[in-house]
Amino acid sequence: MDIMELKSEFADVKVEVDHSANRPRLMIQDLKTGMTNYLDPLELECLAWARHEDLTLLLDPSREFRLDNDDLRLQKMLREIGSIQES
Repeated sequence: MDIMELKSEFADVKVEVDHSANRPRLMIQDLKTGMTNYLDPLELECLAWARHEDLTLLLDPSREFRLDNDDLRLQKMLREIGSIQES
């Protein structure tokens, strides 16, 4: 497996190619919280096309993530990002 750890003063993540699904996908894990997400090639392509300002809602340090409600918060942020991209 291809595994890479990336660290900065703001984040500590592990990135790995995951072959356990139907097709290869990228696994990204936050090493501080253990939160993990999987991105397929289409989702990765969308990131490649995204402008830096499209990601500002995700990068905003004033946003608070709570592990007990993270799915709802992430869905809301992604909807907000989608509305920015459509503008």
